[in-house]
Amino acid sequence: MSISIEFRDLLILIGIGNGLILAIYMLVGRERSIARSFLSLLIICLSYNVLLYVILKYRVFDDYPILHWLPFGLSFIIGPLLYFYVQAIISNSFRMTLKRYSHFLLILLDYPHSFYHIIYGREVLHLDLHYFLDKFSFFSIIAIGIYLYLTYKLVHNYNKQLPNYLSNPQRFRLNWLSDSIIACSGFFLVVFVYGAFDFVFDFNFESAYVLNVIFTVAIIWLGLRGVRQDQNTIDFPKQPSPKNEQDDGEQIILKLQEVMEGQKLYLIPDLTLRNVEDQVGFTSKDISLAINQLLEKNFYQFVNDYRIEEFKSKVIDASNNHLTLLGIAQESGFSSKATFNRVFKANTGLTPKEYLLKCKAKGLNKIP
Repeated sequence: MSISIEFRDLLILIGIGNGLILAIYMLVGRERSIARSFLSLLIICLSYNVLLYVILKYRVFDDYPILHWLPFGLSFIIGPLLYFYVQAIISNSFRMTLKRYSHFLLILLDYPHSFYHIIYGREVLHLDLHYFLDKFSFFSIIAIGIYLYLTYKLVHNYNKQLPNYLSNPQRFRLNWLSDSIIACSGFFLVVFVYGAFDFVFDFNFESAYVLNVIFTVAIIWLGLRGVRQDQNTIDFPKQPSPKNEQDDGEQIILKLQEVMEGQKLYLIPDLTLRNVEDQVGFTSKDISLAINQLLEKNFYQFVNDYRIEEFKSKVIDASNNHLTLLGIAQESGFSSKATFNRVFKANTGLTPKEYLLKCKAKGLNKIP
């Protein structure tokens, strides 16, 4: 059998092929990880769904009814794959459990239409039942919406916790994921509206073309972005230790200040609570709670306060006259100009340049 494929559908197939190449690379490449495995499977599922659009359009099932043993799409497990992909990214200790595997039983909901044709063949004997099963994948949008919400909440809480444990949280933020989830939510809302109308009016393949083009672009983009995204090595403590009394908190702060000032740990750009807990003698969770409760700030703010004071002392030191403001900021522990400017302004109410002019007005030593 020969099939003459329209050029625009050929472009979709080429896009799917590119996405699958990236997916296979992440599955078997040297830098493979559990997070990349989930993303690869997610890309494969999306590709399968778009490929099904082409298969249906060119009536491949009529010539190869054995294909009915495959699921009629893989829509119901898109949500779990995305959710566990994010969990694997944000936790280096993430492992699959029996409870987590149970989420993938949703794949059974992708089979009712296939079962119909396995039983009755290609002949449509029950028109209403077949029509309902043909549109059954529409309900997967509800499942995807639930998992999108859970995934967004996961990313949001992760980003929110970062300043409590890192002095340079920007490097580990997953803003691209939260933005992508919001964009996907809007897209799937459009798909939901389209599916609702399709359920009633039974649109033709022409009306679904644009949606599948968007899916194809998303497949390629996910593959390219996933290759660049590393699995994080940060695991936040899940439970605080029993030591949460006021006296313990004060002892923690005193010891933390002693270590921070004595060893000048704040000069390390990527300093984390894991780096200081051994010297302080308390867990990361205890230290974070003490900073939150007694100093009313997070670890990120706590460390940057020291860096700001270090900058202030260096900027009036004549031995640093050969350095620029950014150079002094980097020697004070800041890793980027944007972070330094933002933190300095929030801490002093002045920009670094305004602070320098103020030093000049007072006759303090300064950078020429």
